[in-house]
Amino acid sequence: MLDIVDRITGGAALLGICGVPPLIAIMVFEVFSRYVLNSPTIWVFEMSWMLMGFIFIMGVPYAMKRREHVSVDLIYGALSLRKRALVDAIGFALLLPCIAWLAYKMALFALSGFVSGEVSGVSAWNPVLWPFRTALAVGLTVFALQLLAELIRSLRTALVGAGPVSSK
Repeated sequence: MLDIVDRITGGAALLGICGVPPLIAIMVFEVFSRYVLNSPTIWVFEMSWMLMGFIFIMGVPYAMKRREHVSVDLIYGALSLRKRALVDAIGFALLLPCIAWLAYKMALFALSGFVSGEVSGVSAWNPVLWPFRTALAVGLTVFALQLLAELIRSLRTALVGAGPVSSK
């Protein structure tokens, strides 16, 4: 099960990476359009924050899997492997219900936006919001799955003392 979650997380990260070239392209296009052609676009601003949100939310589970997130190692680094795993397990156990709840609420939010046809209201482009919200719900769900996998790994290490704390 843990390997399946890791593969899902890797796939989500790959999807997020695929959003980087389009983000760069539209930003370059906007700069060219605005400063060379003196004709700014009405859609790049919203598309850029949607793409950046997509890239971020798809990358967060992978950062968790690789343990590349920010941490304060002042005390943690001095702990034994089993104690670090216990600290991790407590953190994951506290964070998991919050992220699962956010994923659920975002899925409902996306569904509501789809049913109502809600648009952003930020610019003249005014795109529908449900695709972006759906991507956020998927990313949060993958994050919750990865948290569960890391919780299981940490508990196994804390109780048995074998295996890495990280899934790098």
